[in-house]
Amino acid sequence: MRLLEGKKVATTLIRAAADYDLIVLGASKEGVFSNVLFGEIPEKVARYSQTPVMIVQRYEGPVKSLVKRVMG
Repeated sequence: MRLLEGKKVATTLIRAAADYDLIVLGASKEGVFSNVLFGEIPEKVARYSQTPVMIVQRYEGPVKSLVKRVMG
């Protein structure tokens, strides 16, 4: 486990990721339309990192999962 320090979370993660083959991030639960799935930090890391990024989200059951797919 590493403790990273920096002024911006996404930038700090991207710089640290240069030493690794893959970044795995959890999706955030922010409610803003563009951030429903990814959230601001995971989205920025995925967009600007040279290292491949896998974003995962917790399975919330069949009803919530279906509603999210339908509603976007």
